[in-house]
Amino acid sequence: MENRIQELKNELRKVMTLDTIFVCIGTMNSTLDSLGPRVGEMLDKAGVPVCGTPKSPYHATTYKKQNEYLNKYYKHSNKIAIDACCCAKEYKLYKAKLSCGSISPGAGVGKRIPSIGDYALRAYLSMDSEFYLLFDSNLRLSGMYDIKMKHLNELTNLIANAIIEVYRELQDWPQIEKLDFKQVEDRYI
Repeated sequence: MENRIQELKNELRKVMTLDTIFVCIGTMNSTLDSLGPRVGEMLDKAGVPVCGTPKSPYHATTYKKQNEYLNKYYKHSNKIAIDACCCAKEYKLYKAKLSCGSISPGAGVGKRIPSIGDYALRAYLSMDSEFYLLFDSNLRLSGMYDIKMKHLNELTNLIANAIIEVYRELQDWPQIEKLDFKQVEDRYI
């Protein structure tokens, strides 16, 4: 896991600035689609600029209001959109990939919502054939559901922690958890 965080941090360092805002797409109403708001909540608690949390989600019914907010307060900011998606290639499964370009929220379920983001951070959570299992919030096939939740939680933590660490580096905040007492003492004497 630490290696995957480091890889994502290296990619984020290339595109993140202190002016970056993260647009976390999704809703807590379905398992697959909850990755964005989960990441958004973690970023919000860490003080990272974010649009899209469980309390104020960015999805099909809220995107107009959220885009007004983004245009008012973050019009010229670097935007990184985060969304969960299905994939057809097994080697991509349970990975996060940052790429140049925007995300079209809802495209996988036939919704037409304007694209968002200068960069796209996609979390590949499911194979296309498993898609229905993750979108049906009432379906609980115990073993399969538990495995999917484990991967969802791992990817949520991976993405949020990588972003938070790079954001703190940009702010030149000390990484206290990685320092021992002697290093802290020397730094402030």
